[in-house]
Amino acid sequence: MFTTILNKDRLASQPFLSRLNKTMKLLQQVNQRLNDRIQPLSQAFTLFLI
Repeated sequence: MFTTILNKDRLASQPFLSRLNKTMKLLQQVNQRLNDRIQPLSQAFTLFLI
């Protein structure tokens, strides 16, 4: 279906999909670490405003 919509013979190679998957997992880990650090600050700031 997507190949027809995008007018391509194939969407991506397996190595590309594997690298993309690894990159997405790494970005999720970075995002989680940032959220873990920012959330306590955000809660403290909210308490300060109340």
